[in-house]
Amino acid sequence: RSIHHWAANVMIAAAFLHMVRILLTGAYKKPREINWIIGICLLGFSIFAAFTGYSLPFDAFSATATKIGYNIASSLPIIGHWFAGVFFGGQFPTEHSIPRLNAIHILWLPLLLGVLIVGHVLIMYLQKHTQPRYAEKVAPGKILGVPFFPQQALIMAVLFSFFVGVVAILAAVFIANPIEVFGPPGPSTPEVKPEWYFLWIYGFLQMIPSDWNLSVIGVEIGPQFLGLVVPILVVILGFIFPFLDVSRRKFRYLELPSRFPWRTGAAMGVIGFFMASTLAAYRNDLGLSMALCWVIVVGTPLLF
Repeated sequence: RSIHHWAANVMIAAAFLHMVRILLTGAYKKPREINWIIGICLLGFSIFAAFTGYSLPFDAFSATATKIGYNIASSLPIIGHWFAGVFFGGQFPTEHSIPRLNAIHILWLPLLLGVLIVGHVLIMYLQKHTQPRYAEKVAPGKILGVPFFPQQALIMAVLFSFFVGVVAILAAVFIANPIEVFGPPGPSTPEVKPEWYFLWIYGFLQMIPSDWNLSVIGVEIGPQFLGLVVPILVVILGFIFPFLDVSRRKFRYLELPSRFPWRTGAAMGVIGFFMASTLAAYRNDLGLSMALCWVIVVGTPLLF
């Protein structure tokens, strides 16, 4: 169970770093836009799978963190309560919640991820792997990529062995959710925070006054609704970014980030927003005022 826990964390971190590398080197450009979109979907569904996974132990941590997810889903105007009820098996927590989340976690999301991974790898195989600029001297005007066998296969075998070793060490040293720390949920359950890949959303919500409400054509919108809006806007921006890039010449070789300062600055600004919002999740622990958190979250991306 501990290996499964840490492997999931490494998977999300690796997918995020991979997307950053693709973004900074321009490997999302034509004809690779579709694979870029598939990659964003893979990262999103991996996080989705991790969310359904850490809800299953139903200890103090998972029950509290999952309740936050339920409140955010139910805050969706008009269809929120219906959507949250379908996904969580009713008003969380209910006797149907764990079976519903378990089915999503071990069946539907793995099937969806499997299909996307096959499509992602197949497109990469057809379009060839990315290669650095100096490869032009070897085969001018052609994309050779790194052959799948034996080079890519050997690289993957080495990395897989290294990965298994690192995860095994993590699992042995840092036990996932030890029961003596995260006991059964109850009235005295201490305040817990979601996993690190959700901290930026949690932190952003910490900066919104709890009594903030907005009424639009008779529909009440609360602060937790922003927990859906902000990630959705980030995903939409990621989807359309390849088509907004003004330097949309056909991708041939990896581009140096220093040669495209606006793209590099925008990417680092988004990462800065994630980091600053994550810091805001510890606002109460660090004694930061709400105004100071807003200055940090808004100012950090501008600095990049």
